[in-house]
Amino acid sequence: MNINQIIMLDYYAIIPLFLIGSALHFVYEWSRHSRKVALIAAVNESYWEHIKIAFWPIFLLYLTEYALGGWKITSFIPAKTVSLYAIIIFMVSSVFAYKYFSKKNILFLDIGLFGVTILVAQIIGINLLKDLNPSLLIIWVSVFFLFSILISFISFTLKPPTEPDIFRDPITKKYGIRGHK
Repeated sequence: MNINQIIMLDYYAIIPLFLIGSALHFVYEWSRHSRKVALIAAVNESYWEHIKIAFWPIFLLYLTEYALGGWKITSFIPAKTVSLYAIIIFMVSSVFAYKYFSKKNILFLDIGLFGVTILVAQIIGINLLKDLNPSLLIIWVSVFFLFSILISFISFTLKPPTEPDIFRDPITKKYGIRGHK
């Protein structure tokens, strides 16, 4: 794949990524609480678990693109790493912003913001892929941050920190797998 094919795939993948991420909201329950499935699917209603279901489908898309030719593009790893971090920043900040005014979760806003988060992450990744000309140091720093976020998603599912509250299920008031009702 060349850069233009990757960009087209990123645009065309937005709706499938939304649908796959939405399905991941239920897969843990469907799997009868499999610990392996818990690593990629939402195990409770915390913000972290909703970030996870946006993160994993996009990460798997990027991994596929990398294997199919993204490795030839010097901007690929830095661009896609920033895009993955944008998921966390955008989702948490947008949900906290609307909840500041509404004082509660509103389902259609949560679903809409989930879709907008995927859109924003993809647009950031596409624009950086086109415009970034990273040095070797930036590429290696990006690899470090990429592995850091991967390790975080795995470890924080199994043993989440008790602060900040993005890891706490607002319904059960518990964390991680124990937060599943």
